[in-house]
Amino acid sequence: MKSLSLIRYLSDNLEDLPLSVTTRMVITHDVPVLLAWLLVEKPWVRRPKNKAEMVYQGTDWVVSVVIENGTENTL
Repeated sequence: MKSLSLIRYLSDNLEDLPLSVTTRMVITHDVPVLLAWLLVEKPWVRRPKNKAEMVYQGTDWVVSVVIENGTENTL
């Protein structure tokens, strides 16, 4: 999760970074594809089999949705 915070910080401050850093992020490390993968995979959400969905908040994993009898209850 720390790497995601670092990528967010860099992308928020792209205007202040040198052009070489921006070029390396886009061309060499392909950060746009990495961000798309993160949106699809959602590493901050756990979905164990037959258990409640958990979300990473702050420094802990917390239960976010409890599924009972086909209905979702948000905690």
